[in-house]
Amino acid sequence: MICDRAFPVYDSQGRLYRATGIAEDITEREQTEAALRASEQKYRNLVETSQGVIRSVNTEGRITFVNQAVRQIYGYEPQEMIGRFFSEFVTPEQAQKDREMLERILAGESVFQYEAECVRKDGTLFWVSCNIIRLHDDAGNIIGTMGTSVDISQRKRAEEKIKASLQEKEVLLKEVHHRVRNNLQIISSLLDLQSQYIQEPLVLEVFRASQNRVKSIALIHQTLYKSENLARVKFADYIYTLTGYLLQTYPINSNNITWQIKVDEIYLNLDTVIPCGLIINELVSNALKYAFPDNEIGTIWIEFNSVEVIDSNEKYNQFNLVVGNDGVKLKEPPSFPNSTSLGFKLVDALVYQINGEIELDQSRGTEFRIRFPDPNSLQEEGVIGNG
Repeated sequence: MICDRAFPVYDSQGRLYRATGIAEDITEREQTEAALRASEQKYRNLVETSQGVIRSVNTEGRITFVNQAVRQIYGYEPQEMIGRFFSEFVTPEQAQKDREMLERILAGESVFQYEAECVRKDGTLFWVSCNIIRLHDDAGNIIGTMGTSVDISQRKRAEEKIKASLQEKEVLLKEVHHRVRNNLQIISSLLDLQSQYIQEPLVLEVFRASQNRVKSIALIHQTLYKSENLARVKFADYIYTLTGYLLQTYPINSNNITWQIKVDEIYLNLDTVIPCGLIINELVSNALKYAFPDNEIGTIWIEFNSVEVIDSNEKYNQFNLVVGNDGVKLKEPPSFPNSTSLGFKLVDALVYQINGEIELDQSRGTEFRIRFPDPNSLQEEGVIGNG
């Protein structure tokens, strides 16, 4: 493509006697300008057909450009918003946040993402997700910001419904724990009332043992009711509560018993904490009844921790529960799983329920050691199912 320019040449008397011209090849320039126009048109098409709002704001917070999407999202024509402060189109609380964010962006934060509560032309509220970047002129000076806004009102409503549903379920679950605890307390009280009419010591002992078992389960629901997490129990807190209750149950001088409780900060779900609580109830009750005759001085210890185990190329967490005392040793140590004692039969059944193993060590008194896998880690590793 050629660009011609012609210039007239006059003689001394002012008469035109010839013309001079310059021919310039402008093919490359025309191609560049055409490409630039096509790029600008493509950019404009993208901006104007975007489902989300695209806007630019100067350093004062006034809108300098918005695309056509504001009609559907904000309910305004683009020209109605240009020149106004962007804070006019959000809630008062959001306006303060937007001013603070603008200051932070202009101070150096190049990209900023946040959610904002906005106001449509008809006054209805809605939520948008915003992405903001700084704008610079050719000299590198900050001249404002450019950003996008996408309507997320539907997602916000769904989140609120989920949150409300979770809160409702939490209230219901809390009420369930409360009612279960109360019902178990009623059963315990009935056993206590009935025991007052029993004269036979052996029968009375059976009633007391049953009452303690019910109470140990009730304490779990009481702990859950008071806990923020309604599905898991902080085992250390439960053990302290249970041992305190058992110490009050038996006719023994509490000052003569030293407790050594070493429990890691572990949370157990109901399927695990109930059998563990009943196991501790049986073993501690047995120690309080038989290990310290005539109010002898002694020590009862409880340990609970978690260790990582690698077995046959499978890795999982294992819980270790130890319950022991330095009192009188058992005259007839139980032979698991063939024990004749009801209490030890119950312990053996509970250990089996949690897929555990139990052993007795009488080298320093009477110490029961129980090992069982963390069911959560087994499910994560795919070792066992929920059975």
